[in-house]
Amino acid sequence: METKNLPQLFRRGIVSPCSERTAAEMATWHVQGVLRVEWMPIDDAVFGAAWRAEIFQHLNRACSLSIDDYEEEVIDVRDLPRAIECLQSLDLAGQQLATEFARELTDFLIASLERSMPVYFIL
Repeated sequence: METKNLPQLFRRGIVSPCSERTAAEMATWHVQGVLRVEWMPIDDAVFGAAWRAEIFQHLNRACSLSIDDYEEEVIDVRDLPRAIECLQSLDLAGQQLATEFARELTDFLIASLERSMPVYFIL
């Protein structure tokens, strides 16, 4: 069975494992076979709106991350509450796409926290 790296599979998206086996495999950044994941693809318009609203930059500062375009980053389970709080505190008035993205991302992070699973940003 062919091995693929996570960026090949999930480019321009956010992904979180849904099982311990998948989490262990994703931690190596190379996977094969069946994966149980939750995936949030991000189209270019939404990414641009989120970037201009500095959503990723706020997360970087809040969680000591380096989320950036064409980069990969992981939010560990223990940092998810801080990331959720950061997103909930953003004032995105008048930025509809960014607001919708922040809301969807918050829900995604909450679901990952409830599963006790990390979140991979593969942008």
